[in-house]
Amino acid sequence: MNVYLKKFFSLETVLVVLALAAVLTYEAWGIGTPGIWQDEASTISGASRGPLGLMSLSTTVDSVHALYYFGMSIWGSIFGFTPFAVRFPSAMAVTLAVGATYLLGRRISGKRLGAISAVVLALLPRMTWAATEARSYGFTALAGVLLVWLFLKVNEMEASEVADQIKKKWWWFFTIASALASYIFLYALLLLLAGGLTLVVRRVSERHLKAYFRFSAISAAMSGIVLVFAFFQRNQISWIEPTTFHNLDNQLIDAPFGHGLQTDGVVGLLLAVSVAILLVRQKARFKFLESFRR
Repeated sequence: MNVYLKKFFSLETVLVVLALAAVLTYEAWGIGTPGIWQDEASTISGASRGPLGLMSLSTTVDSVHALYYFGMSIWGSIFGFTPFAVRFPSAMAVTLAVGATYLLGRRISGKRLGAISAVVLALLPRMTWAATEARSYGFTALAGVLLVWLFLKVNEMEASEVADQIKKKWWWFFTIASALASYIFLYALLLLLAGGLTLVVRRVSERHLKAYFRFSAISAAMSGIVLVFAFFQRNQISWIEPTTFHNLDNQLIDAPFGHGLQTDGVVGLLLAVSVAILLVRQKARFKFLESFRR
């Protein structure tokens, strides 16, 4: 017990908690204004319905947001539906995503990477925007970071010599978490494809690869309900312009950074610096990747 208490009250833990408190203050500052806009009004409309009303909404119009609306209905019943109240959960989700990013980076390559990654995420324009929106974007970011952490953990366990029973428990954690993430943001399932590609490139054992794709298939099956409803409700987003070569910058630059000439210049500079760093340090490898090998 003393060992756990020492870890809990360590200098690193205290600094991380203080940093996250600062992030939450930064993300939540002034979120009570301006007033609610159209998309946020949809959140309030969905969350303020009773169970039957929310079920009707989910099965006819908005299944992809059903889990978020359900959570917000509980939150709203306690704290109300003022602009600050409905936006604060997003600020908390982004803050937790920043903390999870620190832990993820720390797990991959130490405290320095964790700290840099967390700072970048906290200051990323689209993340600060997501923290002020009464929508599920902040929770999507949190789910994505946690899924990557679970991906690393479950694959490290699979490549280790621990008992098969323990490995299976971690696989089920990953499977259920992946399915839940899809109910927050449907395209979270694409992270499973990214993970599979990573394992193929790393040339893990056949047994390892089969286990990953087997549990990924189970996760996709568990997401079947929202997949089916989303398919039949796809006309709800028919107004969104499809991605083409001419508007590809909307996905690559505008989505994470915003838009405008100044933003494009900053993004270009950041990309150039990043490429330069990668070229200079091309021999540096993430230690965790080696653990995937048999």
